[in-house]
Amino acid sequence: MDFKQIETFLTIAKYKSFTKSSEVLYVSQSTVSNRLRSLEEELDLVLVTRKKGMSTVTLTEKGEEFIDIAKQWVEVYERTRRLSQEQKFQSVSFAGPESINRLLGKLYKEIVENEPAISLYVRTCHSNEVVPMLLDKNIEVGFTYLYFESKEIHMLKIGEQGMNVAMKTSDSDRGGSISVKELDPEKEIQVRGVVNNVPEMAKWHDLNFPRANSADINVDSPVMIVNSMKEGSWCVLPESLANEIRRDGQVKVYQIQEKVPVLPYYIAVRRKSMEYNYALKLFEKYSGFSV
Repeated sequence: MDFKQIETFLTIAKYKSFTKSSEVLYVSQSTVSNRLRSLEEELDLVLVTRKKGMSTVTLTEKGEEFIDIAKQWVEVYERTRRLSQEQKFQSVSFAGPESINRLLGKLYKEIVENEPAISLYVRTCHSNEVVPMLLDKNIEVGFTYLYFESKEIHMLKIGEQGMNVAMKTSDSDRGGSISVKELDPEKEIQVRGVVNNVPEMAKWHDLNFPRANSADINVDSPVMIVNSMKEGSWCVLPESLANEIRRDGQVKVYQIQEKVPVLPYYIAVRRKSMEYNYALKLFEKYSGFSV
């Protein structure tokens, strides 16, 4: 038996007509008749009574009994087909700050282009949210600026990026660098998950811009940074975000003249998942790292 045979029988049982069944199934009447005949031969049963000159058909007693069996067969077929589809498309999930996800954009693109059976999910979150998401098994692989290794979590440094200052200014004569002494603490916009969550950056920030004088505006995406800025507003942010908002004509990006910590970032995975973690295997395949 195959699906088309069963589908045809159930359609005939519903409409009691070869003509109507052929219309519903978008096939010829001869195809409907042939499918039914082959099913009857395979079962060695007569399922339908055909009468010459009659536009309708009737089911035999065996045909009536076979309706429930046919419906159960279709249900099993559909469940099997869904299982097959689930095997063909495997989901993998990553999460991390937007600034890291932007750095990994090329890797994500390579996975999508070269792994057609993969459904890729990339979530944006703050660094301090990554480990809880891993422990709750909401994601398979996380990326974070915060180093946190434990019995449950394994971390590996995979890169670092410098820090820039972005400022909204109409001054076109300013050069490509700026001193922290030129920055008004009252006009600062903080990028969440970077200055206030990464210990070395927080220490550097507190030395140069005491928290008591800092503005309490916190944003976490390039669009929000730009939209929050007024003339003279500024923020310290990773290079990947700085490169993104540089496209806005009113926002200038500067190198910081003073020494500023680089921002290391890490991959994080649950230790118990490492042997079978397919998202991790894809990361290793396309990044060249061995985690």
